[in-house]
Amino acid sequence: MNFKAYDIISKLLPGYALVYSLIFLYADHTVYFKADFILPITVIAYFLGYILDTFSSWLEDIFYFTWKGKPSTRLLSKRKGIWKIPPPHFLKKMKKDTIKILDNEVSDDELFRFIQSSAYAINKDRLSDFLQNFIFARVLLTLSIFLTVLFGIKYYCYWQFFSISLPILFVCWYRAKQRAYYYAVEVLRIYHSSNLKNK
Repeated sequence: MNFKAYDIISKLLPGYALVYSLIFLYADHTVYFKADFILPITVIAYFLGYILDTFSSWLEDIFYFTWKGKPSTRLLSKRKGIWKIPPPHFLKKMKKDTIKILDNEVSDDELFRFIQSSAYAINKDRLSDFLQNFIFARVLLTLSIFLTVLFGIKYYCYWQFFSISLPILFVCWYRAKQRAYYYAVEVLRIYHSSNLKNK
């Protein structure tokens, strides 16, 4: 099995944040900072990071709902971007030409899957980087939700808790949304660039 540095770091960082938050809230944190606990905490952190990654995948449809739909289908159907990420100028023509290639009526979701498959055949490494950035942002959003709930159980009576947690939650939510749009736009851009070269 070939582990990449990203696979380890993307699990460990959120996992550590969750582990030490739990220790801070429910245990004697002075004990667990000793050297004897470094290895077991690292193992637990990786496992919890893996669980967070899984949960973030399960919550993806809920995230899409809060974003008013999947970025890929919103770009194709409404040609709408978000702040700092406008829809590509070539989108309308590219969609029309691609539908002709498929030679049948397809949904925007099916159309994007075809475009995505073609784009991955062209530049898999670049798209994998964009996808990993989105997945990591999605995990951080899930982590922020978990931590907001955990700390909220103990500190819900304090206004300072809400003044800190809600802005962090919003930033993580919007950053994950941005990363999803960056990925979708990059898929469309690579597919479009390839079509231009082939003409």
